[in-house]
Amino acid sequence: MKSFLRMSLILCGASLLPLSQAYASSPPVVVAESARTVAGGRSVEVTVGQAELKSNINNVTAVVPAAGGLLGALIVAGVAAKIEADRAKKAEIAITPLRDALSDFDADGLALSTTKGALDQVDWLKTDNVQFSKDSTPLGKSNFLDSGDAAQAAFFDYTYDLAPDFSSIRVNVSLEFANKASVGSKPEARLNYNKLAYTQSITTVVPLPNMGTDINANAQAWTADHGRLARLALTTAFADIEKLIPRTLALTDADVKAMNGKDKTKQTLNGYFGRTQESDGSHTLLWGGGFIDVEALPPEAPRSVDVVESTPTAPEAQAPADAPAAPAADTPAPAASDAPAPATPDAQPETQAPADPAAQPQASADTAAPPPATPQAQ
Repeated sequence: MKSFLRMSLILCGASLLPLSQAYASSPPVVVAESARTVAGGRSVEVTVGQAELKSNINNVTAVVPAAGGLLGALIVAGVAAKIEADRAKKAEIAITPLRDALSDFDADGLALSTTKGALDQVDWLKTDNVQFSKDSTPLGKSNFLDSGDAAQAAFFDYTYDLAPDFSSIRVNVSLEFANKASVGSKPEARLNYNKLAYTQSITTVVPLPNMGTDINANAQAWTADHGRLARLALTTAFADIEKLIPRTLALTDADVKAMNGKDKTKQTLNGYFGRTQESDGSHTLLWGGGFIDVEALPPEAPRSVDVVESTPTAPEAQAPADAPAAPAADTPAPAASDAPAPATPDAQPETQAPADPAAQPQASADTAAPPPATPQAQ
């Protein structure tokens, strides 16, 4: 009981921290013209701190009722923590088959190629020396800062996960510029939010076509056929981000002001809130402090069979022990034309009908992708 109350107190206290303390000062969200070139140079590192697709359970302790005093808040926080733990357990069970289906999907390589492709379009950040790391912690990034001679490092930190109800797959990249110069007693303090030279975020959300409300049914749809839809969603999301990174790095203060204009309609889409910047049959681009792109899956290509097995050959018949002797050696063999033709496999690759265009609109190749904003609690 004591441990339960202690944990509830911690959760409650964390939820009541003033936002002004968490965000005492904010780093720039645009790269000013004067800051694009850094004396001493800028190194680049891509980080992916996960080894598999994550499930994401919204924090149900985020809103704690004020009524009931501290005891009431503790009880609510404790109950919410129990609910959250149960939901997380169910999500882990549901996501396991999908993780197995994606075990050979190279998200790390895709994150690296996405970043390289994007930076090739940014003259002031173009480089042939993009490093990769699985350590996305502040300490790991701090070590990268100290490993070279550059005065600043640009970090592209990727995460990819499923929505809490498995209705969509999301890919996010956080962009951070950190200076090598020390800012405190701990080297990793250079990666503190308020010490960064620049920060931005991009999120692409790819909804499951014809998604339902049942987490297990949605998980099965993503998992079917060796995770075919999940692979397509991840590939689509990373391709979108490759288009949005150059657009994000090119933003100016005037661009941000315009995107926050009252003429831009506010909406919540797939758990993300922002002002609508673009919308057509294939995607909707929101601005919520960063780009958020809700991108429909492209029409599926007909499924092909990777391996077509030939018709198995029947085992060679063995003559019984008392069978008549074989014909004499000088008996003429049947003419080739009389010989039976070899069997040929008649299995044809299975073809799947293309998806309903209404459910899966064609993605536009030149449409910009969207960024990341904090999803609303569900």
